[in-house]
Amino acid sequence: MKYQTINDLPAHQLRELESKFQSLKRDGCHEWQGALTYNGYGRIAVNRKVQRAHRVAYELAHGPIPEGMVVCHRCDNPRCCNPAHLFLGTTQENVDDKVQKRRHKPFTSAQVIGEKNPRALLTAADVSKIRRRYACGNVTLKQLASEYGVHFDTISKAVNRVTWSHL
Repeated sequence: MKYQTINDLPAHQLRELESKFQSLKRDGCHEWQGALTYNGYGRIAVNRKVQRAHRVAYELAHGPIPEGMVVCHRCDNPRCCNPAHLFLGTTQENVDDKVQKRRHKPFTSAQVIGEKNPRALLTAADVSKIRRRYACGNVTLKQLASEYGVHFDTISKAVNRVTWSHL
């Protein structure tokens, strides 16, 4: 999804945005007090589109973000919207900065398997029960999906061991 710039906003909406960020100002980090993304970044709706708050703060202070650039944090605080703590870089420069500051955690599949995966919609017990019931042949994947409140594909992949293959 392409980032929508705030430059095209009407003056009254721009003033409203600026006032939201003014209330955060103090020494150090200006921590976003509103909604957060799953990984702790501030989020704000701009023209009915959700944006990352630090990107909006950067644009308010410095103007448009060039294509292909990301807004990085000097302070490594995802909630921070202090323009003095923000700088532009490429995605690779952002990753290099993270590794250099030793904030990078090497990924291992054991860390996110099954219920340890924050995006998991089912539990190991659910998957075991689903597989047993489906094997009996008296319930469809669609019925199981409806019962567990998940998409058909989620059930299908669990039954066919595309996901939850460790069980």
